[in-house]
Amino acid sequence: MTTAAVGSAAVLDGAASRGAWAAVTAPARPMQILGAVAGRYALLGPEPETGGPLVCLEAPGGIELPVSVIVDPIVLDDALNAPSAVMVGDGGVLTRRRQVVVRRWIEDRVVGGPGRGLDAAGVAQLRAGLARAPEPSEPTAVFERTEAFGEALMDGAASHVRRCAEALIGLGLGATPAGDDVVAGATVTLHAGGGSDSRKAECLDVLRSVIDDGAAHTAPLSGALLRAAAEGRAVRALRRLIESGPETSLCELLAVGHSSGYFLAAGVLAGVQALNRD
Repeated sequence: MTTAAVGSAAVLDGAASRGAWAAVTAPARPMQILGAVAGRYALLGPEPETGGPLVCLEAPGGIELPVSVIVDPIVLDDALNAPSAVMVGDGGVLTRRRQVVVRRWIEDRVVGGPGRGLDAAGVAQLRAGLARAPEPSEPTAVFERTEAFGEALMDGAASHVRRCAEALIGLGLGATPAGDDVVAGATVTLHAGGGSDSRKAECLDVLRSVIDDGAAHTAPLSGALLRAAAEGRAVRALRRLIESGPETSLCELLAVGHSSGYFLAAGVLAGVQALNRD
């Protein structure tokens, strides 16, 4: 990142996920910190009276959430030291001491579709890799409903797919409940699959509708990531899994969050099995 100076404030170049476009290019507005880890990230949400999408400030080398602005760690320090001074919009991020101008946009949609990385052999590797991975500590209902959701995507009626997806929204622990991750992974996979198959299009429409109705009723970050998934946007590791296959990228995805990577991968498996059901 390059640095310039405007008056007494340092101006730095930054990058952002395409999914953060609306937040970054809107008129600047104050943000509050919803959660943070020093030197790694700060999750920002709009103040109640202003509304608008969430943004995650990430240090370089992070997981590249589809709502992220990539900034120098010193900007994160500024935000944590003076949270009331953080503004997002007008093309960047402003803290008390520094201004970040987004100069580069990161493509956060899958490029190429699952045919490249998740052919029959890739699907088998993904299934085996998930079977070998330590099972996250989550309520039994998460695993039961994930299995039911995968079966519904394969050959269930649209109404059954809807019920199974709705049963997952908000289910599980943490800032991104496991059920949300499953729905997000499947949605991104179906989005990447493209094609004109009416069944696939119907399932994707159902999942988008479930997300539209349910994103406001789960954890704030998870709701933002579900909305991003409805547009085909995802973290870097999930995109790599779909594009390149599990041999090189499953471990990277499984390392995301406490259990998010596992359940995102489970959603990818459900989605790609639905794409290849014939």
